[in-house]
Amino acid sequence: MHHSPTTDQHPIQPPLVRGNSVVSLYQSCLNLIERLSGVPGFEQYLDPDLLQSVQAGPPSIMSPNDPVSQLWILFRLGAPLACIFNGLRPKQPLKINNTDISLGNINDYKASVFHFLVACLQELQFKDDDLFTISELYHDDTNGFVKVIRTVSMVLDRMEIQGFLLARRSKRNSDPARPTDNRTKLVNEILETERSYVRDLENLQAYMRALQSDGAVLSPETIHLIFGNLNALVDFQRRFLIAIETNAALPSQGQNFGQVFLQHEEAFVVYEPFCANVRTASALVVQENDKLQKMNHLLDAQHGINSNLIKPVQRICKYPLLMHELIKLTDPEHPHYHGLVNGQASIKRVAEKINETNRRQENQETAMALQHRVAWKDGELVSDFGALLLHDTLLNPRGSPDKALEVYLFEKILVCCQSIVTQKKQTRPLTRNSKPKPTLHLNGRIYINNIKSILPVSVAGAYVLQVVWNIAAEEFELRCRTEDQLKKWHGVLDKLVAEANAKRSDVATMNNHIETSNHSCENPSSFFHNDDDFLDDDFEGDDEDGYDEQRGYRNHPSGQSSALGSRLRAKTEDGSMPQSG
Repeated sequence: MHHSPTTDQHPIQPPLVRGNSVVSLYQSCLNLIERLSGVPGFEQYLDPDLLQSVQAGPPSIMSPNDPVSQLWILFRLGAPLACIFNGLRPKQPLKINNTDISLGNINDYKASVFHFLVACLQELQFKDDDLFTISELYHDDTNGFVKVIRTVSMVLDRMEIQGFLLARRSKRNSDPARPTDNRTKLVNEILETERSYVRDLENLQAYMRALQSDGAVLSPETIHLIFGNLNALVDFQRRFLIAIETNAALPSQGQNFGQVFLQHEEAFVVYEPFCANVRTASALVVQENDKLQKMNHLLDAQHGINSNLIKPVQRICKYPLLMHELIKLTDPEHPHYHGLVNGQASIKRVAEKINETNRRQENQETAMALQHRVAWKDGELVSDFGALLLHDTLLNPRGSPDKALEVYLFEKILVCCQSIVTQKKQTRPLTRNSKPKPTLHLNGRIYINNIKSILPVSVAGAYVLQVVWNIAAEEFELRCRTEDQLKKWHGVLDKLVAEANAKRSDVATMNNHIETSNHSCENPSSFFHNDDDFLDDDFEGDDEDGYDEQRGYRNHPSGQSSALGSRLRAKTEDGSMPQSG
């Protein structure tokens, strides 16, 4: 599927409107087909056999049975557009060649479309913004086809004013029957909330295009950073809504909403970059708020941009719940019951994938922030630790509530920190070249390669994860706040250790010896151990950047031993923990 780039310079267009209500593209096309039946000579183009035989339709997952695809197919033939224009009884009618129209040449089709556009411009005095382009008709993008529908509707409006539009055939209802049971009510809820959601996306898109058209409010780069791939998202969501509307119009026994989700599962990938960008986009909106004030009239003042930017995240989380409710209200004997179950599994996979993408994005931002929050020594870079997999606030080993740990699990290393207690306010202002003070004290860390095992321990009223490393068989505890937190940390850590052990078993004894000497454990024992001298009072005595020059806090990978490592060795020899200094 091909989508137009985000920076497409479409004229500013509001969502389709009928009377005082906003209607969907599906509803608008259904209404347009009804009006076209009153155009002299147009009935021949509404023949179902013609629609099935024509090869000019858009290569999309939409079905020729929905009104959007039907009109898209017809208008690409060119001749139906000429027929519509000729319904105005112009002095110079457009030439129509209906001979083997379904087997025509694409260039002939485009020539007919071109003559229709020229006639609208010259004879009807339409403005450029009132017209679609040939590429918008033939490109597989609903953002362009919306303009096609508007142009044709304007021609029909002119025809109706002049009294040339014949009596319409009986109106077809695009909506399901009035709710008579809970399942039908839920289908109506799904339908209406989906239409409302697409309308909100279209309003946000119109706002973006207004910013692009103005050019003076925000730079093109900033607009792109805020709205990302919104055009592609709107295009996809219209197609998804069309499929929902097509199913909702069927009798209950024929509805197969599960298949709709299965068909669109791969296309839901369009959500991943948009949802992952929401945090960055929201921060930019706050940053540029003063500049955006002049455009506030284009969006609901009570909600604003950020509430609209978050709606795709909210909607993707809502789909599994709606499917769950629909399954509950569907008879297991329904012909498409198992399709619903499969559809629910499909959208759950989509939601989980999007959540995982968001989690990776947030972890990248957290890792970047950690580089500046800790006073790393020797020019260390957090990026050398591998990807950040988990970060959480855990209890300290003795369960003291006033000294929680901030724990970061990277692919290569486990890092444990505590917040620095500021004892005095900074008296000197920061200069241009000065760096902000670190906000975290590095208590301890250990490389994953040195961890021997991860064991959940049953302790009354506590959720403890015991970490054993293979140097002197030392161990420490991670105390989680909940059972779910314990399971999450145990699962990820255990997998990392298993992978490290598998790699280590394939390494020769010499290489293993070199690795052990060059990557010695950076022992967090002094603050994890359950002795009485756990870092309490002496923690607050550290220097301002949270690093004690005498004790140190690690063994560097170069092999140089730190004071903390010496303390560990001394403890293992005489059974007591020596005091620093």
